[in-house]
Amino acid sequence: TAIDYFWFSADQNYSEAQYKLGEIYYEGVFVIQDIQKAIRYFTTAADQNHSKSQFYLGIIYYEGKFVRKDLIKAISYYTLAADQDYPEALYNLGLIYYEGELVKQDINKAINYFSLAEKQNYPKAQYNLGVIYSEGKYVPKDFKRAIRYFSFAADQNYSEAQYNLGSLFLKIYNNSEISVTD
Repeated sequence: TAIDYFWFSADQNYSEAQYKLGEIYYEGVFVIQDIQKAIRYFTTAADQNHSKSQFYLGIIYYEGKFVRKDLIKAISYYTLAADQDYPEALYNLGLIYYEGELVKQDINKAINYFSLAEKQNYPKAQYNLGVIYSEGKYVPKDFKRAIRYFSFAADQNYSEAQYNLGSLFLKIYNNSEISVTD
């Protein structure tokens, strides 16, 4: 079977096969879900700098659904993946620092991580940057920037960004004191 070939390849220390087996066991596709096996395969691949495996380990330890929640491990694995410019890991780190529920809120770190993910055209990061600049809660309001970020995400059919973009245009239209020109 296909899984046999992944096992053969993984036994030869091929990180992509180790990742694929981790994913198969994590999702329970073609096999009974086994989180411990998933963690073992993801860890073996992550030790070889496989960014997707590092990201999955970050998810496993952040969510704490299958193992005890461990924010230190989650941030560590997310950071390893983020150091390789993995956009979802960059976004998740941004979200952790933006929400500030499990760590001290750090808006500058959040904006930095969101910006790095945004540069890779990651719509959730673009949306969050739009929110940050449209609300003006942590940084001065900047409707021009907000429109730009919402537009990037909206162009990728991100529905929340499309809604917020429409709402922002309506707000600007109804309030002559708001300007987006330089």
